[in-house]
Amino acid sequence: MIKSKNFAALAPIITLLVIGLGAWMWMLDPERSAKWALTIGFLPVAWLGIFILQRVKACQNLLEGSQQSVMSGISFAGLILGGSLGLIIAQHYHIIENSSSDRLVAVLIGTYMIIIGNALPKKLAPLKENTERFSQRQSFKRFAGWMLVLSGLGYALAWIALPESLADMLATPLMIAPILAILARMTFLKAIRT
Repeated sequence: MIKSKNFAALAPIITLLVIGLGAWMWMLDPERSAKWALTIGFLPVAWLGIFILQRVKACQNLLEGSQQSVMSGISFAGLILGGSLGLIIAQHYHIIENSSSDRLVAVLIGTYMIIIGNALPKKLAPLKENTERFSQRQSFKRFAGWMLVLSGLGYALAWIALPESLADMLATPLMIAPILAILARMTFLKAIRT
């Protein structure tokens, strides 16, 4: 995940921005109020979940030292939600075409996958672990990171380069195939350990 104190500090502002844009969409399209309510509530529920996890003793070790990464994740999720809401509002006022916003949101999703994949192998485990197990875990993290980068890259490039109908048909399999490779390798590794 992106490790920037400034980006993590923006999480509350981005959350408020998403709530405002979601409320705006609710006023523009009241027939889909359930969708806008879910959009408005997503980040506050994430905040509440983190708050609860910080209070549960069993989960405190999981979150220890990763507060900044979690807040950066909320910021990035908020940027994707806010960006997509902004694009829908721009469509409503005929500032941009419908297909342009679909492509931009898809490129944002692909970019997010690339960022996650790039950051995954860089997060090291504690030094007190068994060296052999550590190297296996790090090898798996590198593999998973590469697969996530390929997944996001394939998804984003499909939406950038292909006609919309073809991108809609091919982008999802391009994103899912590397993720399935991660799951297959994980299953294989668990099978050889037992």
